[in-house]
Amino acid sequence: MPGIDIEVDGLDQLGDVTKAMAIEDEEIPNALKGSIHESAGTLGDRARLRVILEPTHGKKHTGLRAEVAKGVGLQDIPDGYRVTTSMPTPSKAAIPRGMDQHGWRHPVFGQSDNWVVEGTADFSWFMDTMQEGEDLVSDGLQKELENAAERIDNAGRA
Repeated sequence: MPGIDIEVDGLDQLGDVTKAMAIEDEEIPNALKGSIHESAGTLGDRARLRVILEPTHGKKHTGLRAEVAKGVGLQDIPDGYRVTTSMPTPSKAAIPRGMDQHGWRHPVFGQSDNWVVEGTADFSWFMDTMQEGEDLVSDGLQKELENAAERIDNAGRA
């Protein structure tokens, strides 16, 4: 595991390092949350793009992919952010998951005796995108911690 090596010559530098560490103690949580927010936003953008680019199978288009993409958003939660999907009406709530994994069942033009399955995806536009983003999030957090360590180290050299 990476560590921090700080070389201090004299009490003045020790005081500077101590002050820098106190500042970073306050700043690091905000920097980490900011990094997570940025990564989550990037993942949301990637998911939107992937659902828009999902191939269609026919000549007619209803705008459903654009509607699903529009519903991708970020939710602020205590430990960071959650990338979410939503639809404008409850009757369409299952569509984003259906397009992502297994399809969804609905009556043809409201005919209760004629049902079809739509959106059987060959890939996952949402879950795969989120799982592929693990390195993006991890790299962003690592960068913030390295920046904090560098600021502390620089205080010890002043």
